[in-house]
Amino acid sequence: MKKMFFLILISIFSISCNSDDTLDSTILTAEDLIISVNENPQTSQTLGIIDVTSNSQTLIFAFISQSSPGALILNVNSGEISVGNSNLFDFENVQEISAEIKITDGTKITYSQVFIEIIDVFYENDLDLQGINSNGNCGFSSTDPGVNLTFNNGILFSTSQSGGHSAWYMELENDGNKITRYYYLDLAYGKGPSYTYNLNYDSNNQITSIEYILDDDGIIYTENFNIEYQADKIILTNISTNVPTTIYFNSEGLISKYERENKFLEFEYDVNNNLVLKRNQSNQVRMFHYDSKRNPFPDIAPLNWIEVSKLIDSHSFEQNRYLVSNLEGIWFNKNNITEVYANSSGNPVGTYSYTYNSDGYPDTKTISCDGTTNEYIY
Repeated sequence: MKKMFFLILISIFSISCNSDDTLDSTILTAEDLIISVNENPQTSQTLGIIDVTSNSQTLIFAFISQSSPGALILNVNSGEISVGNSNLFDFENVQEISAEIKITDGTKITYSQVFIEIIDVFYENDLDLQGINSNGNCGFSSTDPGVNLTFNNGILFSTSQSGGHSAWYMELENDGNKITRYYYLDLAYGKGPSYTYNLNYDSNNQITSIEYILDDDGIIYTENFNIEYQADKIILTNISTNVPTTIYFNSEGLISKYERENKFLEFEYDVNNNLVLKRNQSNQVRMFHYDSKRNPFPDIAPLNWIEVSKLIDSHSFEQNRYLVSNLEGIWFNKNNITEVYANSSGNPVGTYSYTYNSDGYPDTKTISCDGTTNEYIY
């Protein structure tokens, strides 16, 4: 009798183990989905499919969360993910969209994380900027009174403003590969002084020295600068005075600071590399807000002008005009300035409103100081 009872227990235990083994044989695992997509994709564009390993014939997929609700559409039967609201895939506003997805076969549950990197896309302008017409003479940026642009062989050669206290003419000579001479003539209230910077290069087309010539009504003043390149900075040394000017750069290669003796000018940027703050040694500041549209000036920046301008601007960065109205990033800002502040609190000292063409570039800009409307010519 005891033997029989023992055998019955063994049989029951064996059946129970076999039953558990059958349940454990169900397989359900899922991989995370990590992809990249260009900004502004088409609605319903397929982005990817959740990779699931399962021996079940029926699976159900469901969102647990989305970082940008409505951005993604999920096929509940196949796990395919596609674009929902394409307006949410705008790099200027968001650089990544994530989601968590639950997968079940009716018994088991697993999860998948979705990470979608949004790639910034440069949209070619149908027509390059040819100038800005203005019917006023006020503003808070160097181009607000309008600007005329002249091109030689498709390369920007000169810029100018005419009339009033802001008139000037700037010329950029080049050898077809790089800028060799920068010339600026101050025309405010007639003919003023001219400033020339002759650029010398080594065999690797790196600027090694600069000759500066000031012509003030026939009185000539000359300075020469040697240039030293280091890991995160450039040092320009005045050969006559031996006084160095140091240009510091951030990890994106943008200027973070000009410094000479006890004076400096610092710069900060947003995630789109737009200049958002300038601050000098006296803690005076200029701050900027931006739209999400394209600034047309980087399209026409000639040859190595961005590199050249960093060096030339270092010469006189301590002058008040560089804090107030110059060095506002017009040649490299991705977007267009909408507000200018003179401190971290209070109202803006100036605002801009725009209309845009079909490529997303400005057609007009209205300036708050006198209601002047500038027209962009393409």
